[in-house]
Amino acid sequence: MPDAEFIEVVVPVADYQDVEQKISTHAPRTGSIKGKTALLLPSEKSSSPPFIRALVERMNTETKAKRVFMLNPDWAFFHPKRAAAIAPEIARLTGDCDLMVTGIAY
Repeated sequence: MPDAEFIEVVVPVADYQDVEQKISTHAPRTGSIKGKTALLLPSEKSSSPPFIRALVERMNTETKAKRVFMLNPDWAFFHPKRAAAIAPEIARLTGDCDLMVTGIAY
């Protein structure tokens, strides 16, 4: 087969940095949510509220938190006139809970 042609196949894969470096661990936790009240606020993404509802349900059944609840505020985060009203509302909400997680979604 003197006239045969060969194709060289190059696998387009590179080593990820985490293969060469240690994988970081989470931040140290000193407390617990046992007996605490947690508020979860979804982001504006349409996929966020269903995700947060499922997370609230799991946290209520699988943790020792006193109460975990969701609030789906009607905030126009990107509207300049409405943005000024968000901070006081957040301050009010923090009085109702020990932990507040905002803007989470998948």
